[in-house]
Amino acid sequence: MIDNMVARGDITEGNFQSIFTSSDTFRRAISCLRALSAGNIPIHSQTAAAIQRGLEKFLEIENQHGLLSAKPHIENDFIDELTLNRGIAIIDFSADGAPGIPLSIKQLVISYISSILFQRFTFYKTTGEERYLLFLIEESQNYCPNLSIYDVGYSLARDKLSMIATQGRKFGLSLCLVSQRPSFIDPVVLSMCNTFFIHRVAPADISFVNRASGGLPSSIESRLTRLELGEVVVTGQMNKVPFPMVIKIPRRKMVPEHTAGKTDVLGALKRLAK
Repeated sequence: MIDNMVARGDITEGNFQSIFTSSDTFRRAISCLRALSAGNIPIHSQTAAAIQRGLEKFLEIENQHGLLSAKPHIENDFIDELTLNRGIAIIDFSADGAPGIPLSIKQLVISYISSILFQRFTFYKTTGEERYLLFLIEESQNYCPNLSIYDVGYSLARDKLSMIATQGRKFGLSLCLVSQRPSFIDPVVLSMCNTFFIHRVAPADISFVNRASGGLPSSIESRLTRLELGEVVVTGQMNKVPFPMVIKIPRRKMVPEHTAGKTDVLGALKRLAK
C-alpha cells in the first residue's frame, strides 16, 4: 500500500507520517487499501479490514497524543550532546512519571528512540567517530516480549531492540535489559546478551535463566530463588574468571534513603481503622 501511495504521489518517500497528520492523506490511504483489495492481486478482505483497523487505531493515538505532529525532543543533536558530554538521560515511564499512558504508546516511543540511536551510531561509525552509549531498559519484557508466553498485545519495539542487540555493539551502542521475569523477554533478543547479572528469581524462571546464561553450576542454580538482598550471580564476557561468581553489592548510601518498592500494609490498615 505504501509503495502504491508513493507511486501515485499521495506521499513522498520517508514522509509516511503524513498519513496520520493529514486527514486528506489518510482518506487516500484507505482508498488505496480498498483499491488493492479489489485489484488483480487482491488482499484478502479480512486482511484489508485488519489493516484498516490498525490504521484507524494509529490515527486515534496520533489525534490523542500528537506523537507524529509534535516536534520530537530526542533527535540527532540530543544524541550528539549526550554522548559527547558523557551524559545520562532518564525517560520515566513509571506510574508517577507517565500516569495513564498505555503500553502501546510507550512501545512506540521506545521504538522511535531505538531507531534514532541505531541510525546515529551507524553514522558515527561511518564517519570514524568513536562514541559509546548503554541503552538500559527497565521492565524490558514490556518492550521486547516473548509473545508465546507473555502476550501483551503489542510488540512495536521488539524488532528495533533486536537490531540493537544483534548489531549495536560493533557501532558502540550496547543494550541492557532489566526484568524480574526474564522468561517473558523475547528469546532472540535475550540470546544476544553476553553478560548476565542474576538476582533472586522466581522458581518458574530457573530453567530459563540457566539455559539463557549458558549453564550454571548446580550449587549456584540451587541458590537462585533464595539469594539475599544485594547478592548477584555474574556470568558471561564481563566476568573475567572462567566460572560464574556470586558477589555482594554494597548497600547504596542515600540521604534520605529511597522508599521505592516499600510498603507498610499493617501501618496503613491501622491508620484507616482509627
